[in-house]
Amino acid sequence: MVEANEETPWAMVQRMKTAGAAFDAIVVALQERGLSREDLELLLQDEPGFRAWSRGQQPVTPVAPAPSPVTTTPTDTGRTLRWTGITLSALVGGVVAASARSGLGLMLSVAALLPAMGLLAGEFRKGVRRTARPLGFVLFFAFILPSLAGLIAGWGLAQAASLALFLSSVPMLVWASHSGERLKGLPDFVQSNIFESHDVQFTVSWPVAKVGPGDTVDVVVHAQNCVDVPRTLTVKVRGDLRSSLAAFEHNTVLEPGCIIEATVPVRVPPLAPERFTFTIDVAGSGTEVGRRVRLAKGAEWITPSESLTGNLLGVATLAAVGVGVFTIGSNGAITVSVDTEKAMATSAAKFSVRELYRPEQAALLAAATS
Repeated sequence: MVEANEETPWAMVQRMKTAGAAFDAIVVALQERGLSREDLELLLQDEPGFRAWSRGQQPVTPVAPAPSPVTTTPTDTGRTLRWTGITLSALVGGVVAASARSGLGLMLSVAALLPAMGLLAGEFRKGVRRTARPLGFVLFFAFILPSLAGLIAGWGLAQAASLALFLSSVPMLVWASHSGERLKGLPDFVQSNIFESHDVQFTVSWPVAKVGPGDTVDVVVHAQNCVDVPRTLTVKVRGDLRSSLAAFEHNTVLEPGCIIEATVPVRVPPLAPERFTFTIDVAGSGTEVGRRVRLAKGAEWITPSESLTGNLLGVATLAAVGVGVFTIGSNGAITVSVDTEKAMATSAAKFSVRELYRPEQAALLAAATS
């Protein structure tokens, strides 16, 4: 029985609400009275705002009313068209050279290569090394056929020239891939799986220790802008159906070549189950076409919102031509263990960003043009 002078839990809730107390303080007071999780939920289920609070509504940075940044990467259409022309021209020249057995055949092969030579002149102005790498791939595949034709049917002038071009592709690829100015990258600061989204490379890490209701899980995102124009890093967090975590997001501008460490606090909902699962989407975005400043490329990041579409496209490709194209990466799901018997924590954390590396302008220019 409740003594006459003892305040009931319901009366305590009403008194504290009238005094302007937050749900955190009310729950802590009720826990001190010995109420279980089930009793708390039953007592507070009809209170306005309780459901939002129990979902762990983030007190840090709410979702901005402005629309999210565009998550598509601008492409250099002119460069794409030039390399398409170079590849087609080289392939035609290689096919003609494979069957050339006369001076006329050699002349036709050279004529087919003229468009590629003209287009390459424009590409070399952007940097010898960054042109040599794709050119190495083009020469390798375009002139492997006439080189094999020379081995099988005998050597003519066209086949000998094709063999020289084919063999030159190997040192060209090695030199272009291992030379040139480089900036510091994520492996210089953190040892973890590197993913990439729209010119932004990043890693994701989180603590594995057991947490309690109301505790904060600090998800750390290290990110680098890999082009010489600004990009935006967007981090979105949402809970699964059981956890019912209120969704939120953060946007941060990434300067060219810069590496940042972003700490994203995710508060465990006060009524979270023993296995609390949430998903994190990380994406880069921007509107300007930029030049790549690093050679490294991470695995493609599959966000939860994109994974289903990607897999369906892979299945459709498999059904159509017998080959499935599936993207390899992570789906961004994070699960932490919760000690549901632990008293609820009331401390709040804020989203923070720390710059780890900013290249000098001269080094950035050299890495973008070498």
